[in-house]
Amino acid sequence: MTCVGLTTLPLSRIPCLRYKLSDASFRVKRDHPELKYSRRWLNWKIRDIKKWTSPEPKVIQLTQDCGGSAFEVEVKPFIPVDGDVLARTWVTNNVKKSYECAPYAIVNMSKTGMELCRFINNSIAAVIEAEIDETNKLLWDTYAMAYRYSEFAEVSSTFSTPI
Repeated sequence: MTCVGLTTLPLSRIPCLRYKLSDASFRVKRDHPELKYSRRWLNWKIRDIKKWTSPEPKVIQLTQDCGGSAFEVEVKPFIPVDGDVLARTWVTNNVKKSYECAPYAIVNMSKTGMELCRFINNSIAAVIEAEIDETNKLLWDTYAMAYRYSEFAEVSSTFSTPI
């Protein structure tokens, strides 16, 4: 229904706002990464950590727990610097809790970024099947159409270039 058609309904006190999808922002725009985990980087240029406590990487598998797919990432323990936050904190029932994290970091950011892009492209169909109930025909058909379109749509280099 258009905004004009809504004004005759009892819901007319709800403001009618119409936006183009291109007007929406899906992330907060900042000049630098969020500083609650580290103050190591003050801009968005991705750099690898250089000082490690061990030369041997470990391989971990990351998954979205959908469709049984995972991808591997090489990590190593790093030497923390001032500003690195090595604990995660949260509040439950007005009680602050925390969890100490081991100082591990991704070994090769560029390689991992490309692997992540590949993982997303290869597992998107499985995620849609796992998350969208086929009985919701409108939602299922919408995602299926978007997925089919993504197979042949041209994408600008801004979005197709890995990290």
